[in-house]
Amino acid sequence: MPPVPSPRRVLVPSLLVVLALGSGASRDALGNPPDAPAAAPPLTVERMVDGPALTVGGPPIASWRPGRDAWVEWRGSGPERVLFEVDAATGHATRLAAPADAAATRDGAPAVPMRGIGRAGPPSHLWARGGEVLVLPVDGDVFAVDLVRGTRARLTRTTRPIADVVPSPAGDAVAFSRDGELWVGRAGPDGPVETRRTFDGSDDLLNATLDWVYPEELDVTTAIQWSPDGTRLAFLRLDERRVPKVAVGDPMPLHGATTLQRYPKAGDPNPVPS
Repeated sequence: MPPVPSPRRVLVPSLLVVLALGSGASRDALGNPPDAPAAAPPLTVERMVDGPALTVGGPPIASWRPGRDAWVEWRGSGPERVLFEVDAATGHATRLAAPADAAATRDGAPAVPMRGIGRAGPPSHLWARGGEVLVLPVDGDVFAVDLVRGTRARLTRTTRPIADVVPSPAGDAVAFSRDGELWVGRAGPDGPVETRRTFDGSDDLLNATLDWVYPEELDVTTAIQWSPDGTRLAFLRLDERRVPKVAVGDPMPLHGATTLQRYPKAGDPNPVPS
């Protein structure tokens, strides 16, 4: 059977574990003083039912920083979120960056939700250049924070949702999918420059875009791959024309809704990759 959105569920934490990691008066790579973690508002019934989501982005919420014995984690919530690096040996935490630092450069543009892959939500952060460059999705756009040089660059200027964001090895560009096409975004002298790399995508022919089958059944997490020197891109192309469409019901709207999704049942043709 095709996947059907499940009713909204409310998860109430039953156990709170506090880990003392120490503190220090340090500054981030851009010279900003550390922010104190924001106190979470009281967990009320109204907040659980009508408030914003109680989760933060999609995986990875935390990750090991490449090339260092340290992990990075989000602290705070909502617009007060800050990414900290925590030394694995000492527990010392250092502020790295916050989405609010980059959001100011979006010129008041409305947020555009970024799409995830399969059941996974969009990433909260990515790494490039061996852990020296932090790639941050903010309100649907992508920013690169050079933690060594202390610089920040906006790589996209999107008005439509993007997905499958893959940083270049040097961290100076990102490849991504939008509307079934492959795009590349990088910083330019007058702001971000987006370049479309494919031109024949459609609802039936997907360039650099995963369908339902590949992430769900084969655990494929991306359709894009940079060459090691960052000069070329490989991408998966899927021909969906033979895959039957299945009506999927959504009970969440007031009067319900139905969407059509390419979904091969047992014995049906699968998408053709190329």
